[in-house]
Amino acid sequence: MNSIGFYTKKRIKKRESFFQKKVNFKGVDTTDLLITKIVKHLASNNKVLDIGTGNGFVPLKLNERLRDKPIELWGVDISDEMIKKARANVADTSNINIVKGDNFDLPFQNEFFDVVTNKVVTNFSCEEVFRVLRKGGYFIFKEYGQYKGLKEITKLFNTRVIRRRVPEDYVIKLKKAGFKRVSLKEFEVKYRYSFNDLINVLEMAPIIENFSAKDKRTIKEAIFKSKKNIWITADPFIIIAKK
Repeated sequence: MNSIGFYTKKRIKKRESFFQKKVNFKGVDTTDLLITKIVKHLASNNKVLDIGTGNGFVPLKLNERLRDKPIELWGVDISDEMIKKARANVADTSNINIVKGDNFDLPFQNEFFDVVTNKVVTNFSCEEVFRVLRKGGYFIFKEYGQYKGLKEITKLFNTRVIRRRVPEDYVIKLKKAGFKRVSLKEFEVKYRYSFNDLINVLEMAPIIENFSAKDKRTIKEAIFKSKKNIWITADPFIIIAKK
């Protein structure tokens, strides 16, 4: 799937609306844990890059946590619409830079960053991450496993899941790229969805190929039945790799 044109204004609006809602869950808040892990691996005067930054969420969260530290934050994305949104979101900050760029050809010199982050972006080059990190720097990555964070749904549409990978695939690729120490931590989290919220997720993210009105009916009949809300199983993991 071509991610350059995937995030249209309509999809971005759906994302913004959904992520402003409070979602009930059982288990570890892995997004908060990701931010905590990044902060833990930072020192003063660090440069941090968030690849596939989307609306700038990760740099903004880091900026909130690190107000008293002179951290230089960068976000890179290939989508023009996402770049516009991210730049608008960080307009009131002085230390967050949003640039357009390809995760397979990052527009930065060698060993420019102390930490590179990635929150649920599957399209990236481990070699490029390695190249832009200084020696001793860290790549801190959150993603979902083979069920894409929606186990009951992806099992229902098993043959049409987009870019399905097991966490160990990333570990292998990172080690092959040159990272000398790679740690993996897997989690199981339950999220509570209404039918409309679940459909919004499937329409705003590249999860099921050619997702259609027929698929919505299938989910309604097979998963929700007469229920207003259901619990869906997510399979997030966090990888920390040291150069």
